[in-house]
Amino acid sequence: MAVEQGDLNTVMGLLKRNPNDLRAKITVIGQTALHVAVLAEREKIVEELVKFMSKEDLEMKTNFGNTAFALAALNGMIDMAKVMLKKNQDLVTIKNDYNGQIPLVTASLYGQQEMIRYLSEHTPIHFLQPRTNDKNGATQLNCLITNEMYGMCTH
Repeated sequence: MAVEQGDLNTVMGLLKRNPNDLRAKITVIGQTALHVAVLAEREKIVEELVKFMSKEDLEMKTNFGNTAFALAALNGMIDMAKVMLKKNQDLVTIKNDYNGQIPLVTASLYGQQEMIRYLSEHTPIHFLQPRTNDKNGATQLNCLITNEMYGMCTH
């Protein structure tokens, strides 16, 4: 509740008492405090949590297979994504467990145009090429056309 309500002092106090709570799944769908902070749009809490997290902690997924970074991508929360990506550049390549989409494609499916531009600059192109035996590249191209982002189709 402290995370959802944006009570940074309480969150930090709880983490000082038990630092391992950063990795604890605190909701029935397997969200960590970072997932909850992203969904509650608590940017300051996201920034503070990331400071104490390892690169591997940032890769933790919900029971539905989404990292907190993927949730930031689909909700268009660029500033939060930047904070997480600064600590772990591999986040752009982590596929969700539901349909194997990388965050760029997820953002595209949700029409997050600014996030699409940002993630396009940070996602290695080979994750969109047909040789990867998944549909990320084709889905991305489809989404760009649907979102009328024709200039991005050539990148």
